[in-house]
Amino acid sequence: FAVISPTQITATVPPGATTGPIAVTTPAGTATSRPDFIVLPRVPPQTVGVFRPNQAFLLRQFNTDGLPDIAVPLGQPGDRPVVGDWDGDGKATVAIFRNGQFLIRNENATSAPVTTVAFGQAGDLPLAGDWTGKGFDSIGVFRAGTFLLRNSNTSGGPDIVANYGLPTDLPVVGDWDGDGKTTVGAFRPSTGFFFLRNENVSGNANISFFYGLAGDLPIAGDWDGDGVTTVGVFREGMFFLRNTNTAGFADLAVAFGQPGDLPLAGRWKTPPIIPPGDFQTGNSTIVWRNRVTGQNAIWKMNGVNFVESALLPTVEDCWVIGGVADFNGDGNTDILWRNQDITGFDAVWTFSGTTPTASLPVTPEQTDLNWTISCTGDINRDGQTDIIRRNATTGAVEVWLMNGRARSAAVSLLIPDLALSERIVGSGDFDQNGLLDLLAHNQAEGKARIITLIGTAAADSRPLPSLGPDWRLAAVGDYNRDGQPDIVWRNTTTGQNVIWLLRDLALAQSVAVPTVPDQRWQIVGPR
Repeated sequence: FAVISPTQITATVPPGATTGPIAVTTPAGTATSRPDFIVLPRVPPQTVGVFRPNQAFLLRQFNTDGLPDIAVPLGQPGDRPVVGDWDGDGKATVAIFRNGQFLIRNENATSAPVTTVAFGQAGDLPLAGDWTGKGFDSIGVFRAGTFLLRNSNTSGGPDIVANYGLPTDLPVVGDWDGDGKTTVGAFRPSTGFFFLRNENVSGNANISFFYGLAGDLPIAGDWDGDGVTTVGVFREGMFFLRNTNTAGFADLAVAFGQPGDLPLAGRWKTPPIIPPGDFQTGNSTIVWRNRVTGQNAIWKMNGVNFVESALLPTVEDCWVIGGVADFNGDGNTDILWRNQDITGFDAVWTFSGTTPTASLPVTPEQTDLNWTISCTGDINRDGQTDIIRRNATTGAVEVWLMNGRARSAAVSLLIPDLALSERIVGSGDFDQNGLLDLLAHNQAEGKARIITLIGTAAADSRPLPSLGPDWRLAAVGDYNRDGQPDIVWRNTTTGQNVIWLLRDLALAQSVAVPTVPDQRWQIVGPR
């Protein structure tokens, strides 16, 4: 583990861990963590793909049933597929092995330039991996029970030779122990047996187990983002993926591809940076609600400049907007509603652009009206929008870890010095460390701060300048598209509104946007 502060550590836990206490013993004594910590993914999960011989690479962005997200038409008779992060940019891209030559592309596009590297011979099975922890993948081949590995994507002899497996085995490679290096392994298709090695040298298996059926094709990837590669099998158009290198049932079953395809795994593209609350406009918006009349509107913005207002359907005054985020993973912004006065029900409006398309329930229901929705954000970095809730009576804060619109777990969020008079306004990665932070505001005292988090506990507090008690912090977006959160203020007396562009937790620029004197209108998102 690494010590962050006198009361905070980060710890690497076993693959597949979810929650449970960690005990730390030092000369000063022993301390045990809360039992409901969150295990954060170290990297984005890898996802499946297939190579359809003589036709194309077909790649999926999620480990779910569906159509290809990326198609790269490539291949001729006899070609073998291989994928790797050839340039160290975090993205796996396609390559072809043809008669002892690797044809490597650094983009998943047919038109991408090709680097040709002579290595291996016809009949070899191509491989890719970061054999020495250098930060990018390089080529290799498996030839009749011998791994021949190269530490650069250049022609030449093998840098590493490891005799491992039988000539009839199929090779699998991965980072089986999470040390940052790709090492060898093999799958015996006659029996469905994996045997994996933690070093690129000949020797006995460090890990071995049965998984799959005779005739399955092996595949390996980091399916849950914990930094450890685990196995899977491909069978007649179905992937059966395992999150630990042990015998057992599949943790994920994905229908993708068809019989005759060859399985692949990788992180296929760098996800686009979508500014919070963009509603497919390419820019963060400002969301308004008038609880007196029930009217709602979205201000479309061009940077920090107001463009136009899009009206939304009217909603009864018992409903409040709790958050603005993408709940169904379609890349479109949704609005999270809560019936705060009568039922306690929550619902998500899905959108196409700025047009609502459906109203769908959040499960389970939170009918205790003491609980309010503070904001949304991806607390555990699993790619799903989570909901941060606050109990208005006790001040308790909890996170609903979500799978779409369904709660998968409820976890307490520990912020010891959070006063009842402070509102949690929104979330974002304000300190640019890859973890979600919270924005809090005490309007009566005219104080605002960033609460940095590690998992589900506050790690630090960074004060922000404040405009005084007439100003209310209202929203968090990214209006100048620099990847850093910006904040929106509204004056509760004059109706003035300003956007603060932040840079490294400091105010870089304050920009006025149109004044709305009618105080029945309140800014409610993004947050």
